[in-house]
Amino acid sequence: MAGRRRSAALLWVALLLAACRTSGSTAQQPATASPPTTSATTTQPAPATTSTTLPAGILQRPITVPGPAVLLRYDEGMAPEGLSIVEATIPVAYEALGEAGPLVVHVYASADNFVASHDPRLQERARADVEGGLVATGGAGAIRIYGPRFLDRDTADRRLAVIHEYFHAVQARLSGGRSTTAPLWLREGTARYVERGVARDRGYIDYGRRRSTDVRSSRGLEALVAYEEPGGATFRGDSGGAYIVGFLASEYLESLKGRDAVQREFWAGLRSGTDWKIAFAAVFDVSVERFYADFEAYRQTL
Repeated sequence: MAGRRRSAALLWVALLLAACRTSGSTAQQPATASPPTTSATTTQPAPATTSTTLPAGILQRPITVPGPAVLLRYDEGMAPEGLSIVEATIPVAYEALGEAGPLVVHVYASADNFVASHDPRLQERARADVEGGLVATGGAGAIRIYGPRFLDRDTADRRLAVIHEYFHAVQARLSGGRSTTAPLWLREGTARYVERGVARDRGYIDYGRRRSTDVRSSRGLEALVAYEEPGGATFRGDSGGAYIVGFLASEYLESLKGRDAVQREFWAGLRSGTDWKIAFAAVFDVSVERFYADFEAYRQTL
């Protein structure tokens, strides 16, 4: 009898140890991020090392944030000062704006590499953007940075570029990939407003000086309604009319309903497939048409 009890006890201990080992393995599985140009994923990112899942000449390392994995991917030979700004700024953007979901931030060392990372159908546009002066683009799951031009910017403008593109990734996550159904002025204007707000709060920029520049520039530009789709710069990420007038409109929207409405609530309202004008009226308590009229009256006071 004592032998049977002892055998049963040993069997129970063995089963318990096996269960503990299985539970620990599951808990240690990290989140993964999908790269922008390849179907390969990295489940255990290692600092500054090549991986069999990445093409030759590309390195990656994790950027530490509390939420889903964020990977810094970069072409071999990229200058360390460009990479360090990205690594320092992504956590700042995460803290201020929330998670963007699994994200890969790729810094490209050449125009050819940047263009090749795009779908073949988009490469002609990507080439035109780079030749026109593009610094970075951002969206669902990916931020692409053209390294040589990024390095030409001063430290403050590099930080602004990273925050701006990170917010585009947040817009995409909150909206379930429907952020591009919103008008250009709202997509780019809010990104410009958010980037500057975060930078101001961190002491990176003189917000008032940059705002004054946009106010002066806006005086020769069209009414906001004209920038629902036209009005982008000759390349993405610069200072076309949609960015300038959209920035002032976003600032005005915050004065009506608060920062969270501009940063989160409107974009989340698009997730169910709601038309952007309906989502806008629901969040900001004003029809789009009425807002356009009120905003143009406000512009006359600037």
